[in-house]
Amino acid sequence: MKKLLAACLVFSGATVWATEYFVSKERPDDSGDGKTVATAKRTIQAAVDLAQKGDIVTVLPGVYDEGEGETYYSAALAADANARVVLSKSIWLRSLEGKEKTFIVGSSVARGDEKDLRCVALATSSTIVEGFTLCGGAAPDSSGGGALAEAWNNYYIVDCIISNNIAKMAGGACRGSLVRCLVAENRATDRASACRQSNAMHCIFRHNYGPKSTIDSSYRFVNCTFFENKTDTSENYQNSDPGIFNCLFFGNTGNLNANKRFCMTNCVVDRAESEFKNYSQCVFKPEGDQFLAPIFDDVRLLQGSIAETAGRAEHLERFGLTVSAVQAWGNYLIEKYRYTDFYGKPIAQTGEIHCGALHAVEPKSGRVDFGGSDCVWNPPCNGAERTKANLYAYAQSYPTQFCAKAQFNSGKSLFMYQFSPSYDIYCFFPEMDGYFRFVPPPLDSSVTLKPVAANDELYVDAENGDDANDGSSKEKAFETLQAAINHASDVYDVRTLIHVAPGTYDKGGTFSGSLSNRVDNLKKTLYIRAEEGPEKTFIVGAVDPDTKGYGPNAMRCVKWFHSGRLGCMQGFTLTGGYTDDGDRYAESRIAAAYYGSFEHLTDCIISNNHAICASATMNGVITRCRIFDNTAKVSWAVSTPKAMSYCLLKGNKILAGEDAAVTRGGVYRFCTVEGVGFQTVGETVPGTYYGCVFERAGSTYGHCSFEDCFAGAGSAQTEVPGVEIVDLHMDKDGGRLLSISPAYGAVSLENPAWHYSYFTSDMDGISPYWKGAAMTAGAFSRPLQAFSVKGPKDSLSVTGTNGVAFAQTVSVTAKEARPGSGEAKFLGFTVDGVQLPAEQLTCEVSGGDPEGIIE
Repeated sequence: MKKLLAACLVFSGATVWATEYFVSKERPDDSGDGKTVATAKRTIQAAVDLAQKGDIVTVLPGVYDEGEGETYYSAALAADANARVVLSKSIWLRSLEGKEKTFIVGSSVARGDEKDLRCVALATSSTIVEGFTLCGGAAPDSSGGGALAEAWNNYYIVDCIISNNIAKMAGGACRGSLVRCLVAENRATDRASACRQSNAMHCIFRHNYGPKSTIDSSYRFVNCTFFENKTDTSENYQNSDPGIFNCLFFGNTGNLNANKRFCMTNCVVDRAESEFKNYSQCVFKPEGDQFLAPIFDDVRLLQGSIAETAGRAEHLERFGLTVSAVQAWGNYLIEKYRYTDFYGKPIAQTGEIHCGALHAVEPKSGRVDFGGSDCVWNPPCNGAERTKANLYAYAQSYPTQFCAKAQFNSGKSLFMYQFSPSYDIYCFFPEMDGYFRFVPPPLDSSVTLKPVAANDELYVDAENGDDANDGSSKEKAFETLQAAINHASDVYDVRTLIHVAPGTYDKGGTFSGSLSNRVDNLKKTLYIRAEEGPEKTFIVGAVDPDTKGYGPNAMRCVKWFHSGRLGCMQGFTLTGGYTDDGDRYAESRIAAAYYGSFEHLTDCIISNNHAICASATMNGVITRCRIFDNTAKVSWAVSTPKAMSYCLLKGNKILAGEDAAVTRGGVYRFCTVEGVGFQTVGETVPGTYYGCVFERAGSTYGHCSFEDCFAGAGSAQTEVPGVEIVDLHMDKDGGRLLSISPAYGAVSLENPAWHYSYFTSDMDGISPYWKGAAMTAGAFSRPLQAFSVKGPKDSLSVTGTNGVAFAQTVSVTAKEARPGSGEAKFLGFTVDGVQLPAEQLTCEVSGGDPEGIIE
């Protein structure tokens, strides 16, 4: 528990005795006296009602959606007002651990609640609300869905998030002085989606929506950022008193100067100067100056932007921060908030300063530019489309991961993404959800991500298609994949996207390279996509009908070799492929997928294929594939991939012997390999492995190199540099590490600038999970939450495995000991060090963020 503020408060050398009351959602009710954490109130209003002028109410982390302040008459509204919390005395309401952990939630009849309640109401002056998220509030017939104050001066809402509230006017806040607040995603049915009749300093106003305006009849805004707020009309900003200083406006709709009294000084605006009437020392539509990174709601300034020194520190004095009725609080707000930006970073007290709410937040990663003039970018953070070209983003922590999706205005479908500079692999294909997840480059470097559209589109449907069709629509789909490939253009620059419906594709094919192939690219630029994934879409090879197995008339699943073209197959199960029983180095090897250098195979299952060698795949760029139960007569399941990332190899058999290697040569990143992971006996083909997990290490490693790899204890016959021999603690069924594994959070690659573009999503389809600055080895970023059961086996039963997947649950139940057995009496369970009573015969353990052992 953090050290709590004592009842003796000291401000500016004056000692003031005040009472501090506590609120905790962990308390069962409001019966406590509120004077300690142990006797805290459960609802905020109960503690507020006890407090007197000058007292403090401290709220512990939690979601506070219970209770209601007494309905009061609002003089400002000339009507009754309702709120979850009503502050009718000059008190300081604050959270103990900040706005990210402490929520005051209103209610709305429109969402199924019994009544409409705004979050907080400041009904008297000299009041401070600090460190909360105010959300879910509603005032559909009034003002201030998130917060309502009786006046704008001497009513303070500080360091808060005000989001997802609704009102007739002022969806976010009505009146009051907002300091270092994020006001986002609020809505007004009439006007002022963000705030009305308010002051604001160091605040960010983002993605608020209302039919008429974002702010209305307000007074003074100092060093605020207005970012992509939207209105349906031209009346976006109205202001009744000159007072917009050091502010930054970017991507907002509507006319910023709807009212001629809207007066700006030392502001930067991405609009034409001709739209404004009253301004002084402002910069309008700076040519080529992309001063924000809207793709990820990043409102930091780009280094070198004209907005960096466009403001003046003297304007910070224009904002009042003195709580007049409680003398002891006066300097607190001034000292903590006047000269610090939105993130609490210091601001110069004299001279030139930055415009906007952020001043000294340095990026931790390099820059990512988002190219493409005919597209919008749709990040997952809020679903808002970004329409401006040349967007960019920095990461605030590194390493981290970005996720973005491009959609073309022309209606064309996305074919692939390209990186520049390319490092090694310069093109990537969308994931199954259409997004692309990647790690930004390190600091002081930059890359450009550009979407590339498909030129043609074809459709295939095994159940409803016909090869006599032209494949131009779902209704005119081909029956076989090869018919679609034959129909596609062979012009190098013509990119064809082939949509494949669910079904079993076991018809058609071509003879090429001394073996029949169910699918053969024929040197075309193709993206072949199974629309509903590998669980529903199968490409099936065939045995030789004469031998019922290997033979010259057998059929592999896919051949896509040395076409010299970029391409991808995504979302298929490749199964039942066979090869000839010939020379292991002949082209007849590889039963499932025979790829060239840069062709991609992603999100596939490769299972139950049979070859002389490389039974699953050879060459190519292989990502997020499950490769299991394939059989090679001589060697390898996988051979010489250009890059294999986040793949799981399990149950693959090498008939030449149990010590034969599963992989040969190539580059492997974050893969999990069951069996002997590598072995170079007489081989000269180099293999490079990064962050991989091997059930067994190879007996020799010759031309292989390793970085941050792990192998099961007792598996190595010789010491292998770069491979740590450990007790893996791995789930044998699923290939996932337990949270107690030494390989969890233990990968810190030496050259992330070279690796970063390979870090898409992991085997689970989620962003790679970092533990600090390190990643987890193997195909799964999130390990299972580990637990162990201590006690006689015949007196305990376990439902589940030895690990719990994220958000899943396992149960441990105590059985009655056999009478007269002499066994110790059951005393209960210990979970995370907490003793549970013997009466609780069943202990349920849920998987969350993996942080340690549950016993």
